[in-house]
Amino acid sequence: MFETEDGQILPSIVMIDQEADSLYFFRQVFHNFPDIKFFTMSDPDVGVATALQYQADVIITEIYYPRYDSNEGEVLIEKLRNACPEAKIIIYSTHNEEEIIYKYTTVFGVDAYLKKVESSMEDVLRTVFDLLGKAYPFPS
Repeated sequence: MFETEDGQILPSIVMIDQEADSLYFFRQVFHNFPDIKFFTMSDPDVGVATALQYQADVIITEIYYPRYDSNEGEVLIEKLRNACPEAKIIIYSTHNEEEIIYKYTTVFGVDAYLKKVESSMEDVLRTVFDLLGKAYPFPS
């Protein structure tokens, strides 16, 4: 949750991804929703700190970061869960292997797993609005 200067409480979303183009695109899209506070981070550790600082309602994250070892996604999800246990977590990833999706949705209990190569912006927005408990603002 994010509190504005006038005391209004807005849902907050933190997106963590190393791809600058993705972050830019999502910032432009979420700019159209003034009743949602949207933060983007390219560094996972800064993303965790930001999620904690603003008590993120939804966190959208990639799980593959080349600078970390092979279990970086697991460590990141654990850090996010510890920092914001109430947050809904969406993995938005280039990893499309069914066993990875199963592991994160079942073992790590993420709320949604969206494949970057197959998911449209509408898929992402619908998932975010659903997890926030808000009506999707566009007709189908």
